[in-house]
Amino acid sequence: MAPRSRELGSSAPREPAGRRAGVLLGATALGRVPVTVFAVLFVLQSQAEFDRFDIGGFAVLAYSAGAAANGVIVGWLFTRVGQRPVIVVSTVLATSALLTAAVTMHDPVLMVVLAGAIGLSFPPLHIGSRVIYPRILTDAKLLRVYSIDVSLIQISWILAPVAVVALSATVGIDAIYVVLAAVTSQGREGTFDE
Repeated sequence: MAPRSRELGSSAPREPAGRRAGVLLGATALGRVPVTVFAVLFVLQSQAEFDRFDIGGFAVLAYSAGAAANGVIVGWLFTRVGQRPVIVVSTVLATSALLTAAVTMHDPVLMVVLAGAIGLSFPPLHIGSRVIYPRILTDAKLLRVYSIDVSLIQISWILAPVAVVALSATVGIDAIYVVLAAVTSQGREGTFDE
């Protein structure tokens, strides 16, 4: 009877829950920071590159459409090929799109296309973490970890865009894309099934 309840996540975790949950929380919170800044970043870049806001708006629209499609595709892929391949491939694609954006997003059409590609390919870290939490934590700790997870994301929705606005004037928008690529790549580290 014990193995069955362990599968359901209601008994002791397979490994030290505190350490694994902490790594997962930190990695996914860090990896999801780029999501909180794309709208601001696209508008800032549109104003800086083209002296227009509408291109930034179209880029945000393309990113949002890509992200919406991403959610549907990822849910389907998680059940077909598993979490690890989906996160690895999407991380490589999103990181590549971000690095490409750092050096080539100086054309309005290319900016909108790359914004859509970033949304479509961004790694599903939030979905991956929510698949893992019930496997490593007892029911008593699960709600607390979910609360911390959501709080970290809400804090990043406040602080990260402010940081991007401040940094864009000093390091430049291209450098911000490189940093976001590194953060995205690092975020996947904690989100693998064992």
